[in-house]
Amino acid sequence: MPDRDNLKESDIHSRMQDADTVAQVADFLIKSDSNDGHTLKQIGLALNAAGDLPRCQEILEMAQMLVPLSASTELALAECYVAAGNADLAIGLLDHIARSASVETATLLRVASLFKEINCNREAWLTCREAIRKSPDDAQAWFDLSIYMGRLGFPFSKVERVIQQAIDLEPDNVVFRVSLAAGLLKLGREPHAYALVRRFGEKELRQICCSNCLENLRALYEQADDWQCVSLCNEQIVQRNITEARGCCEAPEE
Repeated sequence: MPDRDNLKESDIHSRMQDADTVAQVADFLIKSDSNDGHTLKQIGLALNAAGDLPRCQEILEMAQMLVPLSASTELALAECYVAAGNADLAIGLLDHIARSASVETATLLRVASLFKEINCNREAWLTCREAIRKSPDDAQAWFDLSIYMGRLGFPFSKVERVIQQAIDLEPDNVVFRVSLAAGLLKLGREPHAYALVRRFGEKELRQICCSNCLENLRALYEQADDWQCVSLCNEQIVQRNITEARGCCEAPEE
């Protein structure tokens, strides 16, 4: 481990390629009570990328006492607070990020997702609406909005229109189509649900990470006498063995 005087920026960059080494550098900076805010930010982001959120939180809290944090760095710190169960700290930071005039759409969508993780569904909905205001052609933003609307109890007719907007913007997105089909199935609208997924082949079905979704699609294809797709669903359920990943494709609420 180099001493503080030799901890140059180039040295930091070279060491950030390995998660274990990043953790060692972080420990060094913590123990040495580093006052290099920019280096602390770099290490904090590297720790976040490596999934070491406790160290990331400690490093970024040190950094924010020394230098202003960018929205992406504040977002990394908010992720730490959410993971640690510090909802109050997370809400304050997420609200600050969302109110920034220069924040990018992708950052807003991540902020909304973190709001959802701590059950702040109205805040998630409002943040996602702001993302759409900034980027009205962003299909993911429309889809995410439909999820938050469902959680807030909006009528399914309104949720359906929002998901359909996402599909219109990105017609080949499998997750969007499967999610809407699942919602339609709950309402007994099998023909409409089948119309969304009838052109699926092996390529599309391989993108579905949720065993519940595959099983529901198989039942839908059986009702439609689409035995080729029934066979493809069976193959994916057997090949992928993904029973532990149930529910990764969130269907809209009725």
